[in-house]
Amino acid sequence: MVKIKWFFAIVAVIALFLSACADENPKPRLPVGEKAEDVPNFVIQEFRLKSSDGPGAKWELEATGAQIFEMKKKTYIQNFKMKVFDENGKYSIMTGDRAVINTDTYFLEASGNVRVKADNGMELATDSLFWDDVKKTAYGNGDVTVYKDNTVLKGRGFESDLHMRNLKIHSRVKLKAKDILDE
Repeated sequence: MVKIKWFFAIVAVIALFLSACADENPKPRLPVGEKAEDVPNFVIQEFRLKSSDGPGAKWELEATGAQIFEMKKKTYIQNFKMKVFDENGKYSIMTGDRAVINTDTYFLEASGNVRVKADNGMELATDSLFWDDVKKTAYGNGDVTVYKDNTVLKGRGFESDLHMRNLKIHSRVKLKAKDILDE
């Protein structure tokens, strides 16, 4: 019984000592920076966002996480999948590790393992892609690889719509096509 009383007495003294050592005006530890604009207004996990223009959706976005900075007018997303619809309801899918979206213009900068699977069967792979929602144009300056069936098109720099109906590769273009005689 005496040991239990000593134990509680020691715990009380330690708690009193620790509370006396605490800073009277502790400064909050902000997760990103010291300025107000560097702190996200919202942090979201596992979400889906839709943009519509009339009866049909223009695009749908799913991601594992996002941080919304209202003062900067930017949203940072992680591990995303974005469906972009055409006027007939067909869609292409863009995926990537990260993206930054301007919340006024919906201009998107995707990076890290970016893939676009078009509704026509083409697939584009790159490390960085920009999406201009106003012009409905995707473009990039880095290396790009485009796959369709057994055909592979490689190059540097590109411009296209996300449905890859008007794809342009800017330089270092290499084409490896399936030989029809091999069938």
